[in-house]
Amino acid sequence: MKGKLLSIIFAVLLLTIVFSGCFEDTLKEETIKGEVIYENLTIEDLDFTIDNYPKTDSSTSAYPLNYIIACNILNSSYIWTQPYYLNYQRSLVISSSDTNISYFIEDINISGTHGSYVNLIDGNADLILVARLPSEDELSHANNNSIELVAKPVALDAFVFITNIANPVDSLTIQEIQDIYTKSITNWSQVGGNPINITAYQRNKNSGSQELMETLVMKDLKMANTPELIEYGMGGPFDQLIYDSEGSGIAYTVYYYKEFLTNTSASIKMIGVNGILPNYGNISNMEYEYISEVYSVIRSNLNPESTAYKLRDWLLGIDGQGVVKESGYVPILE
Repeated sequence: MKGKLLSIIFAVLLLTIVFSGCFEDTLKEETIKGEVIYENLTIEDLDFTIDNYPKTDSSTSAYPLNYIIACNILNSSYIWTQPYYLNYQRSLVISSSDTNISYFIEDINISGTHGSYVNLIDGNADLILVARLPSEDELSHANNNSIELVAKPVALDAFVFITNIANPVDSLTIQEIQDIYTKSITNWSQVGGNPINITAYQRNKNSGSQELMETLVMKDLKMANTPELIEYGMGGPFDQLIYDSEGSGIAYTVYYYKEFLTNTSASIKMIGVNGILPNYGNISNMEYEYISEVYSVIRSNLNPESTAYKLRDWLLGIDGQGVVKESGYVPILE
């Protein structure tokens, strides 16, 4: 436990240092220290109803957590499903018999990572659940509006690399991944695969996946300029890889999205990094290389007695962390 938390704190501090040079006082990162659990509120203590539930928003990958939290608090029901019109994608939906369904449709928003940050800064949301800290563009927007963002990790996820199962390569080193995305390596035979050219898909700027790729993996390295390989939306890389029968492509996403929001195990696999595969156990024990966090983010100018503050603190207590685990995420305090 202590080792895990120290690793989280170290990673967060690195990100905070990167941001603080240009946007001092715009992002306040509050990490979990030691084994302290924040105020252990229960659902009954929250006393939330549809009328006073905080305005929330989320990234695409974190929307199930957003929904499951609200379902637990508002006594609603949900199901995982795979609608026929979504091909390989799975979704979490509120039961059609639930009288609260219209509230979820209208007020529990899914604006994506960038959209969620913009809504939070502009006052259109009071708490967001996202899979990364704010980008420079988002911090600049906050700074221009004299807004300070307060972020706390509430769950663990992982940044993962994916390819078609036809690709015999099961693991890459950090150096190999960096070389693929700088085009120093261009053929799978250079990393033990078939003699075919590598198609290295990227994501669009300000997307959660792209910011994680640049921050966690590439660091100071510049990615190859391949605009024709940029995919928009989290489903984009899966659309490309699912029918890639030669196994030439590689892309990136987050573990939770791959495992819970797609049904692609028969066609797309996750690649290990330095021989360690991303799975629940390796995320929980921090053995996988690219552990990421899911953050609850609020504005510092909110009243500490506000429902958004209470919801954030509840998420870091025993009850809230239990709901995090129910969603499929790895609890931060497990």
